[in-house]
Amino acid sequence: MRHLPLLFLTLLSISAFSQSINLHTSPFTALDLAPRWRIGVEYDTQMDLAFSLDVGYGNDALQVKAKDRRRWSNEYYYLEFRPEIRLFLTGLKRKSNYRKIQQQRLGRYPESNTSGYISLEYFHSHLKNTFNNSSIEVSHDTRILFDKGRFHKIKNGGHFKIGAKHRVGRFIMDFSTGIGGVRRHKFYTEIENSMTSSPLFHNDREWMFTDDYRKIGKDSLVHLTLNFRLGYMIWRK
Repeated sequence: MRHLPLLFLTLLSISAFSQSINLHTSPFTALDLAPRWRIGVEYDTQMDLAFSLDVGYGNDALQVKAKDRRRWSNEYYYLEFRPEIRLFLTGLKRKSNYRKIQQQRLGRYPESNTSGYISLEYFHSHLKNTFNNSSIEVSHDTRILFDKGRFHKIKNGGHFKIGAKHRVGRFIMDFSTGIGGVRRHKFYTEIENSMTSSPLFHNDREWMFTDDYRKIGKDSLVHLTLNFRLGYMIWRK
């Protein structure tokens, strides 16, 4: 992950990868079970390839404040990185006389353009939250009770995606969906006053949604993605 900034600076410095730059956001991530703001930047070759990097950040400010609808504590934290490489398949990008058309228009882009694409996306995320008076399921008949603990969920994975990018002037709408795999690692730190108990005598439910945070360990899953982006082209060559 520490080499990503160097990679994107290198791409930006090469004229073939510097045809346009757009900034975008994914507004619906704020409604996710793990809410976060997600913004990104994309370098478009205006030929066949584009490279993008999205960053998401979440904290307590995104949560519904009603007590019966809060999902996380006021120490909720979420951070994600999503680099992606795209290959465009349809629209003006695939026409053999595309560059000639652009030269005839004195460097102006068409007023609108729609292009389909396939892409590969890698993602890394880290969720943290402090739980009070909760429990961890060690096995089907054993759980650990604690007064306070810091929950962590780290995810690493990738997607194969298909999508469509529509541009009107400098404004961009982008729809995509895909499938891939994820490796999850869930664990607790800073546990205070823990004790072992049986679920038969302890049936608390502090949260009105999935109890995923109660189970720790590593696992691998099939992962689906659905995304909508709104963007604006800030520069073009």
